[in-house]
Amino acid sequence: MGNFFSDFQVDCTPPRSATSAERLVFLSFIDFSNTTAAMKKLGILVVLFTIASLSYAQADKMTNEKLNLIITAISTDVQGGNGNWQFTIDSTYFVCLTDENHNRMRIISPIMEVSDLTTDEMTQCMEANFHSMLDSKYAIGEGLVWSAFIHPLGELTEDQFLSAVSQVFSGV
Repeated sequence: MGNFFSDFQVDCTPPRSATSAERLVFLSFIDFSNTTAAMKKLGILVVLFTIASLSYAQADKMTNEKLNLIITAISTDVQGGNGNWQFTIDSTYFVCLTDENHNRMRIISPIMEVSDLTTDEMTQCMEANFHSMLDSKYAIGEGLVWSAFIHPLGELTEDQFLSAVSQVFSGV
C-alpha cells in the first residue's frame, strides 16, 4: 500500500503541441477513476478533522462558569452571578452581562449622566470611538454615558476578557 498521495495516479500532461485552450479542455476531461481509495481516505480525514475541531472549540468555549472564576479572581467585591455580575476594581464599578442563548457578553461601566454631558464632551466621545478607543466604546443608555465592551461570549478568551476590563476601565 502506497502513501496517501501515491493513490492519485492521474496523467495530467496534455500533448506538447496543444494550445492553451486545448490544454484547458484536456484538463477538464482528466480521468479520476483511480482515485477512489484516496478519496475515501481524504473523506475520513475531513470527518476526523471536523470532529476534532468541534470538540476543541467546544472545550475552549467561554461560559458563565468560566467568567465567574475570572471575575472573582480580579475583584474582591463581586455581587450577582450567572450572567449578571456587578464588581469593582480600584473604586470603578463594572457590570458584566451575558446571554448564552444569543452568544453575547458585555462589560459596562457608568461614567456620567447624559444630562451633564456637554456638546463638546459628546463630540470628544464620538471622536474617541473613531480614533483612540480599541475594542471598547462610549455609549448612551438609560440616561447614562457608559464605557462599554461587547463581544460574542463563546469565542471570548480569558485574555480578551481581561483586556476588555482594562479598556472599559481606561474609558471611565
